[in-house]
Amino acid sequence: MNERIFFPNKGQKLLAGVLNNGRPNSPVLVFVHGFGGNKEENGLFTDAESYFSQRGYNTFRFDMEGIGESQGTYRDTSLQRQVGDLEATLSHLSLLYPKNKIGVVGFSLGATASVLSSHPNIDVYALWSPALFLPQDMFPRYSTPELEDELRRNGFILKPESGLEIGPQIIDDFKTTNLEQKMRGLLKPVFLAHGTSDPRLDYRNTMKAQGYFHDSHIAIIPGANHSYKENPPLRNALFEKTYAWLKTRL
Repeated sequence: MNERIFFPNKGQKLLAGVLNNGRPNSPVLVFVHGFGGNKEENGLFTDAESYFSQRGYNTFRFDMEGIGESQGTYRDTSLQRQVGDLEATLSHLSLLYPKNKIGVVGFSLGATASVLSSHPNIDVYALWSPALFLPQDMFPRYSTPELEDELRRNGFILKPESGLEIGPQIIDDFKTTNLEQKMRGLLKPVFLAHGTSDPRLDYRNTMKAQGYFHDSHIAIIPGANHSYKENPPLRNALFEKTYAWLKTRL
């Protein structure tokens, strides 16, 4: 059964989430959306909710500040704020499920926020199509002369597919954030998955990232794009590979 939940982040903005509460003693999977995404992620997260809840997991999908049903303004987003939203989510879930194990499923830039989080209640990490080398993975797409001019003129960049306004702080974060130390210091188990036909993020960077983690497993999925969209068998392969790993770790 799905339950809509609203809870405050560190800035006292209400964040919106959907809890699928199947079994009170089962692990909780927390889905962390990507840059400008939301708790549905073009169906990726809603499909995942259905798949994993049928296999005994509780699931939680949420909108970060300024996205979807959550309060706030996305123009002011930064990696620090996104990590804060994730940690507020984890703290709230820990009140609801004080004895349950928690797995974080970070998609794209949501994987960045997941790795940067130091919340003690995360037991495992599953990182789908992760952005782990931001100066190479993310910054070039938002540093073109056209977009730099738009940012100077308006103070923000309009993300046409979502209508969201992107401020300068998150773009500067893309340029300056180095996750290598965080990845090396992460001792919890990590699952990595990436498709070979991802036009946004190079799957070879995810292969490179595997070497930084203390305890990791990687699944490269031939032919899959960034969000496994429009190809149900490949999206199902992502879920199956993640589930097979989770069974051994969570």
